Amino acid sequence: MSKKEIPKLGYRKIRGMIDLFLMYPYKKNYETKEGVIPRPYVPDKKVVDDHKYSLTIYEYAAIVKSFYEKLVPYLMEGRKYRMSNNLGHLQMEKWKAKNGRMHLYNQVQKIKKIHGNENLSVKEALAYGKKHKVPITKVDNRHTDGYSPLLKWYKSDRVYFAEFWHFRFVKNTKKLISKILMDNPHKIHNLDNISK
Repeated sequence: MSKKEIPKLGYRKIRGMIDLFLMYPYKKNYETKEGVIPRPYVPDKKVVDDHKYSLTIYEYAAIVKSFYEKLVPYLMEGRKYRMSNNLGHLQMEKWKAKNGRMHLYNQVQKIKKIHGNENLSVKEALAYGKKHKVPITKVDNRHTDGYSPLLKWYKSDRVYFAEFWHFRFVKNTKKLISKILMDNPHKIHNLDNISK
């Protein structure tokens, strides 16, 4: 794929699955009803239907999801995942918040119950909680001695965009990490002695 074929992604801070799919060279549109435009739309001149690696967004997403389902347990064993093209490596480390993090969902639900209004927005609920000094509901990490796993990207010096790019796990991946720790809380201690 030449530089001319790589789409310009603009200056948004967050890149997701769709952005990665649009950079994939063998993309195709999925089947839709007549008059319905698929999302993301792939222009006809960029559709590659006849290649053995041609994928729709759903097939591409399934592959990425299965990759993360293997990567997360691997990282939770305290191992490194070295990326190609001198991008560095990923690994999980354990960390403990000094004051404990707020459990946003539980906090908002508690404030809605105190206020007696289930239709409050998150912003209104937090403002009400701050005004009336509602005690903060903390994330409960007693099963891991108060520690949480944290994804770290140790970037290579050869990557010019290293200071701007970060990995963030999506909700499903966070749920997978939570399930791993609920099944075996001692896995958090696999993240102790990690060499940089």
